Amino acid sequence: MVLITRIHFATPGLSVRDQIRIILLAGLILGLVNVIVKPILKLLSLPLIILTAGLFLIVINIFVLMLVTWLVPEIVIPDIMSYVLAAILLGILNTIENLFFV
Repeated sequence: MVLITRIHFATPGLSVRDQIRIILLAGLILGLVNVIVKPILKLLSLPLIILTAGLFLIVINIFVLMLVTWLVPEIVIPDIMSYVLAAILLGILNTIENLFFV
């Protein structure tokens, strides 16, 4: 949930209607996707991650965000640059979170 609020306030163009309920739902879904789907995507795309020195992780984060916005239609990310910025922020915040909590 904290990641969703940080990304929400740092990404221009991102809008969330009915704030609290939607942020809680999106945080839960993002957490589940990060735990279940993202490791599978990382494993399947490991050669691309190695080949691009980790930059392909941004593409995986974009896919994760697209999945969350598809599952929670109240979250609107208007264009691809907003997805890229949100994906970079998601990667940075996930890294910081993993340093402290894993």
